[in-house]
Amino acid sequence: MTHTEPASPAKAGIIRYLRQNPNVTRKSIADALNLPPTTFIAYLGDLEDEGFLIADPPRPSRRKGEWPSYRVNDAIVTALYLRLGQEIGEI
Repeated sequence: MTHTEPASPAKAGIIRYLRQNPNVTRKSIADALNLPPTTFIAYLGDLEDEGFLIADPPRPSRRKGEWPSYRVNDAIVTALYLRLGQEIGEI
């Protein structure tokens, strides 16, 4: 799995929100960021697939109708942040 940048302001907003408010559900995130449900759910899936988010329970073990809570994979996000800082000469 490659960890690239989140690639959109909305995805970055999700990561920012979850770093400050870990272990919340989709509804809490969507309400806080005022994102449309279809777009938002796709972004969560992308971020989870790319390793930026950790869901509990993870997608493979979720039952239909089960609402996971999400948190940021701090190791991945911090590594990306440090790599960016090094690439632009600020670290």
